Amino acid sequence: MKFISGFLLLLVMLFLAACPAKSASPTDPTASTNTVSSTTNGNVVTNVTQVVTTTISTNYFYKRSWGGYGTADGQMDLGNDIAFGLDFQIYVTDLDNNRIQVFDTNGNFLRKWGSVGTGNGQFSLLGGMAISTDGKVYVFDNNRVQVFTTNGVYLNKWGSSGTGNGQFGSGEVLNKILIDPNGDIWVIDRGNSRAQKFDTNGTYLAQYAISGETMRRDGTNFWVGSYSAGTIKKFDFAANLGQTLGPSTNYSSPGALAINQAGDRIFVGGDGLHKIAVLDMSGSLKAMFGNPGTNINEIKYVRSILVDSQTNIYVANQGDYRIKVFSWGIQTNATTNFVTTVVTNN
Repeated sequence: MKFISGFLLLLVMLFLAACPAKSASPTDPTASTNTVSSTTNGNVVTNVTQVVTTTISTNYFYKRSWGGYGTADGQMDLGNDIAFGLDFQIYVTDLDNNRIQVFDTNGNFLRKWGSVGTGNGQFSLLGGMAISTDGKVYVFDNNRVQVFTTNGVYLNKWGSSGTGNGQFGSGEVLNKILIDPNGDIWVIDRGNSRAQKFDTNGTYLAQYAISGETMRRDGTNFWVGSYSAGTIKKFDFAANLGQTLGPSTNYSSPGALAINQAGDRIFVGGDGLHKIAVLDMSGSLKAMFGNPGTNINEIKYVRSILVDSQTNIYVANQGDYRIKVFSWGIQTNATTNFVTTVVTNN
C-alpha cells in the first residue's frame, strides 16, 4: 500500500505538460518538467521534480544608461546626436561641451576630441553626425560640415553661413546628416528649409525642398521627421516623396527617428509625449514605451535614437544628460521544485 503526499499535484503538472499546446503567442508561458533526483531510504522514496516555466515578453524595458551632467569624461551637457561606428562603438555629439565622445555599447568611455571655437577640429554649435563605411565621421557644426577620422583627426570642412549653394542657415543645432547608398552626404539645412547633397569632398551636388530636423535611411529610402509640422515623410534618393505619416497624437513633434535593421519598424521620439512610439512602415502604432521624467528609466527631450541588431534601442536623452538603452524580448524563467514522498510497504 502506498501513502502519497503531493502526488495529485504532480499528476496535474504532468498532464498539462503532455497536453497538445495551442499556437503560442510571444507572451505565452511554456513549461518543461524534469525529474531532478530520486532517493531511497529504507521504504521511503523521495522524488524531486522540477518544473521550469518560461515566459517571453515583447514589452519594451529599460536596460542601462550612462552619462549625467558634467564635463568629465563620460559626462555630457546635452547629447545631441548618436551614431554607430563600423565597430559598433557609439559616437555622441556633446553639444554644450563642444566635443565628440565615443563609448562602447555598455557605456564605457573610450575617447573624445574637440574644444570650443571656430578653428579646424573645434566646435561652436554641434548638430548631427554620420559615419561612412570607410571610417570618416561627418559632423555638422553651426554652419559647416567637418570631417574626421574615427580617432578624431581633422580631415576637411565645407560650408558657411548664408542661403547660397553649399551654405547653411546659422544657429541650427537640429540639422542632421545621412550618407546615401552612393556615399553622398545629405544635410538637413533647417534654416533654409531644404536638404542639400554633397560628395565626400564637400562639392555641392543638389538641393531639395525638404523641411525637417532629423533623417534616417532604411536602405533604398530615407525618412525625414519634422518637429514643427509633426510629420514623418519617406523619400527615395532622387528626393521623390513616397509617403507621409502624421500628424499624430502618438508621436507629437517627431524630432528623432530610427529604423530597425529588419526595415519593418520606425522608432519615433519627440518633445510632446516624452515617450518612444514604435510604428510599422505604414504608420500604425505597434507599441509605446517610456515614462515622462528624469529618473534613470524615464524619458525627456529625446534628440536621437539608434537601434542595433540585438533589439537594443539607444536614446540620447537631454532631460537628464544621459544615453539610455531599452530593449524588448526579455526571457524570464521561473523554477519550482515539487517534492513527493512515497512510502512503500514491502
